[in-house]
Amino acid sequence: NTGMRLGVEGLDAQHLLISMSKDQSGKKWTIPQKVPLRNKGSLWSPVLFVDPAGRLWFFYSESTGCRRAVRCKACPVPPCINGPETELCHPEPSLWVPGGDIKVTTSVGKVSDNVWRPARTILPQSSDGGIPKVISNRVTVLSSGEWLLPFWR
Repeated sequence: NTGMRLGVEGLDAQHLLISMSKDQSGKKWTIPQKVPLRNKGSLWSPVLFVDPAGRLWFFYSESTGCRRAVRCKACPVPPCINGPETELCHPEPSLWVPGGDIKVTTSVGKVSDNVWRPARTILPQSSDGGIPKVISNRVTVLSSGEWLLPFWR
C-alpha cells in the first residue's frame, strides 16, 4: 500500500511536475502538471535550461536498476524473508536509489502545452563503473559556447 508512503522518494510512481509563473513577480502560478515522460524507474533532480533560441531543455536522472537496501531490522513485515543473519534487505514496495541515467528532453511548441520530445540518455549509469548519476546544479554556458552540466556519482 503506497498510500501511506506519500512522503517517501524512490517509489516506482515518482514523477516530475512543471508549473509556470503567470506574472512577472512570480506570485501566481499555473497548476502543476506531470511532465509526460515514459520511465521505468524513479525520476530525480530536474534541471530546466532555456537555450539562446528560446527552447526549453529538461534534464533529469532516471533510476535504472538499483534498489535501495535498508537495515534488515527495518523490514515492514517481520520475519525478514532473507533470514536473521541478513544485514540488509529490500522493503516492499521497493524503493529506487537516487540517480541512474542522465536524460534530456526538449519542449515542443509552447511550454504551457506540456508537450515534450522523446527523452534521450546523455550519460548512462552503465558508464564509469555502473555508478548512478544525479544532476547537481544548473547548466552553465562556457565562453566557448559549450554547456557544462555538473553531476555527482
